[in-house]
Amino acid sequence: MTSVIGATTGSYMFNPQWVSPHRDLWVSSSNGEYRGMVERTSNRYTVSNERGKRVGEFDTLTLAQLAIDNGKPALRDLQEMAYLKVVIFSALVCSSIAAFALIS
Repeated sequence: MTSVIGATTGSYMFNPQWVSPHRDLWVSSSNGEYRGMVERTSNRYTVSNERGKRVGEFDTLTLAQLAIDNGKPALRDLQEMAYLKVVIFSALVCSSIAAFALIS
């Protein structure tokens, strides 16, 4: 059985599409982008985000789906992005210093 649910969030149109390819699995996408999934395990609903990282466990399917629909990046994801920016910036500085050394 396949179920599809849409919603409007905030001041812009956010159209998550929920599809259930299996009786204990729900997958969300929005504008063609994968957003995450909910899997029923025992009496709980386990949520994973678009990067496959576990978001949490919930008592109801509705709460689990809202965790994806209203989800914000996890702190770990934000820390990882900040780390990558520092690495990229450091690589840029090092390559600039090397270029100036070669020119001189």
